[in-house]
Amino acid sequence: MSQPHPEESVFVSEFWEDAQFNLDDIENLLVQYDKDPDKTDIVKQLIDRLHSLSSIFRFGSHNIPAKLCETITAVLDRIQKNKIAATEMLLDTIISSIEHLSLFAEKIFTNQFVDEGLINTQRRALEPLTSCHRSRVDQAAADALTTISTVYSKENDSAPRRQMPSKHPIMDITKTKDRDGDLAYFRELIERLEGFYKDWSGRSEFILHLYMAMAMANEANANIDENQLRAAVFMHDFGMAFVPGDLLRRPDKISKDEKSLLHDHTLVGAEMLYRIGGWEEAATIVLQHHERDDAQGYPEGLTSRGICDGAKILSIADTVYAMSHKQSYRSHARPILRVISEINNKGGIQFDRQWVSVFNKVLRSSAGKKLIMPD
Repeated sequence: MSQPHPEESVFVSEFWEDAQFNLDDIENLLVQYDKDPDKTDIVKQLIDRLHSLSSIFRFGSHNIPAKLCETITAVLDRIQKNKIAATEMLLDTIISSIEHLSLFAEKIFTNQFVDEGLINTQRRALEPLTSCHRSRVDQAAADALTTISTVYSKENDSAPRRQMPSKHPIMDITKTKDRDGDLAYFRELIERLEGFYKDWSGRSEFILHLYMAMAMANEANANIDENQLRAAVFMHDFGMAFVPGDLLRRPDKISKDEKSLLHDHTLVGAEMLYRIGGWEEAATIVLQHHERDDAQGYPEGLTSRGICDGAKILSIADTVYAMSHKQSYRSHARPILRVISEINNKGGIQFDRQWVSVFNKVLRSSAGKKLIMPD
């Protein structure tokens, strides 16, 4: 690839700054609108910003992403004119579209390879929403969101992966020699379990590596043993191996007895850690990671004061993973902006407010890196 002329580099840089300004503003507006869909003036501002972004793309001869901007604009225009309702599913679809548009834009303006065919696939998936009857909006949005999630997966899979350093500060399990065998064993067990459930592939690696459990503990300088937290992350869902697969695919439509069986998975992992010995702190984290700040969790219905910090961390990390990835009972991943909003909205209800604040600090320190698997 030839080096751009210095004047051309400045030109591209200025356009990227303008595009980034519009994208940041769009994301902020979407968060505001998600909280209060009755504010129709926000829809107009979103449309204006997308028009500006489309113009930037077209000026740079990037017509396909420009068309994607215009398709999203057409959907928003229907909302503004009250032709369709801003349902939760439709908002998920719009937010997810913007997130992926932002990722494509960054690659375009930083001279990275972009598969415009994937952008076009995303645009075509949204097109039914520009003309469908209001009674069909949720179904059309769900179909679009499934396609968009697939597009993102393909884009992510095509990117080169970073190799994990052999002595990564988070993943080094040889730090304490008398525990490395146990940790390797825990890791092997969970990898076998993940092999049974396609949706869980890499689950524990994700929670450990991507800013989540370890990053939150480090950010707060929490008095939590790193190896204990590591063991808890590996083993927190080990008990799921004893839950029928059919039950995992329909968590919202289960009987009281089935719910009790599902809830018992925390006891299985905790008991195993207790029996091995030396992992009492990890066992407590596993036991409590489904407890809630409002005492509506399980297995004991503890209040915030009775829940250990490691469990509070793991609760947030596990929820981020579950919402931002496809699940066996849900065909699409939730947009990460919606995930962040959900975590914050449930501070003091499901999650400890202090640890929600730490979660937000970790996000800010990540300099905008996406929470999905690293590229």
